[in-house]
Amino acid sequence: MTIKAIIRINDTTDFLFTAQPQFSWQLVGGVNTLYQTDYTLVLAADPECRQVLWQTTRHTSQSLAIRLPAAQLQPATRYYARVRVQTNQGSTDWSAPVSWADPRTAWQAAWIRPEVTAVGGPKGQRRPFIAQKTFTLTEPLAGRAILRLSALGLYHAQLNGRDVGADYFRPGFTDYDQRVQYQSGDVTDLLCQGTNVLTIEVTAGWYSGLYGWWGARGLFGDTNALIGQLEINGRVVVATDDSWTEWVGPRQYADFYNGEAYDARVQKQQVGHMLLFPHSRAVLVPQEGPSVRVVEKITPRRLFRDPAGDLVLDLGQNIAGWVAFRNRHVAAPGVVTLTYGEVLDQAGNFFRENLRGADAQDTYRLAPNDGQTYQPRFTYHGFRYVRLTGFTDAVTAADFTGIAISSLHRQTGTFTTDQPAVNQLQSNITWSQRGNFVEIPTDCPQRDERAGWTADAQVFMPTANFNADTQFFIRRWLRDFLPSQQAQDGALPVVIPDILRGGFNGTSGVWGDAAVLIPWALYCTYGDLQILQEQYASMRAWVDYVRRQGTVAGLYDTGAQLGDWLALDTPAGSYHGATDQNFVATAFFAWSTAVVAQTARLLGDVPAAQDYTQLDDTIRKAIQQTYLNGIVPKKDTQTANVLLLQCGLVPAAERPAVARHLADLIRANGHHLDTGFAGAPYLCPVLSANGQTETAYDLLFQDDYPSWLYEVKQGATTMWEHWDGIKPDGSFWSSDMNSFNHYAYGSIGQWLYETVAGIRAQRPGYQWSVIAPQPDPQRRLHHVRASIATAFGLLGSEWTLSAAGTFSLTVTVPANTTAQVVLPQGAGEEEMVQAATAGQAQFTDGTLHGRSVDSFGVPFTEPVPADAEAYAVPAGALGFTVGSGTYTFSYPVQ
Repeated sequence: MTIKAIIRINDTTDFLFTAQPQFSWQLVGGVNTLYQTDYTLVLAADPECRQVLWQTTRHTSQSLAIRLPAAQLQPATRYYARVRVQTNQGSTDWSAPVSWADPRTAWQAAWIRPEVTAVGGPKGQRRPFIAQKTFTLTEPLAGRAILRLSALGLYHAQLNGRDVGADYFRPGFTDYDQRVQYQSGDVTDLLCQGTNVLTIEVTAGWYSGLYGWWGARGLFGDTNALIGQLEINGRVVVATDDSWTEWVGPRQYADFYNGEAYDARVQKQQVGHMLLFPHSRAVLVPQEGPSVRVVEKITPRRLFRDPAGDLVLDLGQNIAGWVAFRNRHVAAPGVVTLTYGEVLDQAGNFFRENLRGADAQDTYRLAPNDGQTYQPRFTYHGFRYVRLTGFTDAVTAADFTGIAISSLHRQTGTFTTDQPAVNQLQSNITWSQRGNFVEIPTDCPQRDERAGWTADAQVFMPTANFNADTQFFIRRWLRDFLPSQQAQDGALPVVIPDILRGGFNGTSGVWGDAAVLIPWALYCTYGDLQILQEQYASMRAWVDYVRRQGTVAGLYDTGAQLGDWLALDTPAGSYHGATDQNFVATAFFAWSTAVVAQTARLLGDVPAAQDYTQLDDTIRKAIQQTYLNGIVPKKDTQTANVLLLQCGLVPAAERPAVARHLADLIRANGHHLDTGFAGAPYLCPVLSANGQTETAYDLLFQDDYPSWLYEVKQGATTMWEHWDGIKPDGSFWSSDMNSFNHYAYGSIGQWLYETVAGIRAQRPGYQWSVIAPQPDPQRRLHHVRASIATAFGLLGSEWTLSAAGTFSLTVTVPANTTAQVVLPQGAGEEEMVQAATAGQAQFTDGTLHGRSVDSFGVPFTEPVPADAEAYAVPAGALGFTVGSGTYTFSYPVQ
């Protein structure tokens, strides 16, 4: 069978602009146990790869996160790369090439600002300005034309009346004091010989617009500005300067919280000239991660009148985005409003009070029934329902389309079962991730907040990495960590970018631990050691900050700790949970310190590894002396016991006893959880890892309040901020802080993938993986199918449990990887061994109650590293190793 190599650059096969290309490739074809022994990578200047600029051949199985020597790449240059792979089954042909262009450039353009600044909205919103340049190309265009743009604010460019790119909210959201991204786009096909017109509309956005629940404006600056240049074959032919003209158009204002106003009757008109703006170009950096795009268009479920008489559109799905509509049934005088909300109230009426200060309303003044489609450009909303005014009775749901946006362009994970409620839970998790991964990982997309809360992202990151390709999205966000820490003695603000400027308690355990645990989660998923190299200073800065805070060495018992946020065992009037807040902070301190010690070892920093290992020991002793009576927390809560297990705070021999005690607490609470942000993410994983899988499944299948499926039963299509966002009687928890699209509690998704389906990476990047499903002992699930698209290919697990008691497991292992398969305990040892041998004729490394069995070969020329954690095969299970391929194993379990 022919073997083929498919090369990717920065996780895509599409052309892109990047100054930091990294390559991976997949092998397809061949037969089972296919692996790489050598590769040859070529860098070239032409699509056919004849003009070779650099070439290397390596004897290795490594095929992800491959980089070129920096000296090989020049600014403003287009490159091509291809690979040929030698395998144990023969050589591939050369792969099809990937192409990219280095976006670095010598800036000749200047920052420019408008001469006229007009107020356009009811809350002081500035009217967007349009910068325009008319220029002439006297000769037919030969070669490539590249347009580079950025703004202090948001911009949208058109060249000769056609959009430049399909992305939204450019240049993106970073800490603008440190870095402002610029985008490069190939506009060759948009230019013409003769007169050309470049128009760029700019609005306030995150830079100077309304941002923050306290009503702040101008967090990064008061003046919106623009910079850009058009290069043809590397020569700058147009650049922003004071020769550009200033215009205004139909857009009256645009605001993330309050929405957008558009008057189609207004013609674009010149109001002045652009002025030079003295702002540094040193902050400009090439695009570092994915932009916001439309990811799905949704047909509304229904259009109805609520009991209050309002005309309401129901998408059937809570999303981040907006509604587009066709102007066919607009009543005179042509003014329509679309007001966005997430839920209906107890009486079935449109409800928006939980949006707090966000108006979330788009307004249009139109020439009635012009047949055009209208939608906003510089705002988005979190919603399922839209209240409509200004339409005639002839309007129908078909006149509207829901537009869902996200910075996540590629879904990588799938998880389905035979239980619709569990499938809806998974859907809710993925939709919340989509709607909150918009330039930064936000807490919620609807109210007057939408900030980059660090704990939310920290607890959710392992789940996020299963569901979608998050790598470059999150790495961009992480670059804003260290500058903010340097301004606060190593403390990580609770929100990044730091719009709070050190306010709101400055920092807290769990939130600050994002500096350590998010890079580690990325490394474990994507296997790129450079992630840890990039973040090492930030990781150390956080742990070093915390070690200076304790009243006793090893404790983090000072500061305003947020604790187990929104836990249900919280005292009246508190959001912090009943678990000792300083214990929560110190437990995470221990976890982060252990991870930093491991990171130091991986990076070869031996003195630091020794230092943090000693600190880790100090912390654990301090925890034992301060917060525990033996193995029982002095403040004995579900979350306290969860953290003992998750953070490794009790000896291995005591872990089963702690898990049993945790299960007893859950049963005493009516088989319900009462954990918050610090405990809920790890509740099911620590139960299953320590002999209490049945209790974990009890929590999954619980569908009355409080539980994951309670939300599903209440009709949720995304995750809620509060377990009781909607109470059993239909009333709301409150309207003060009650998001219905908040992904943190969706962190159970990690357990669904790793335990229910059994997929986990044992070596960072999935070159060594484990397929070890743990079915429900009560048999409430009969079919589970899951997969993740790794850098090597699709890794999959599918199991069924028949009514007759036969368990069947099908595993799919991508080429150039190895998986340890662990079959759950069956009715008899011999039947399990027979199932394994039927699945593959030869195998080794299998054990069952200490018995050895024959061997599948491990395909690597490189051993599994010593730091790779071994998967402990449970008593009664059968574990063995397989190379690439698809295998099915069936045997009786009763």
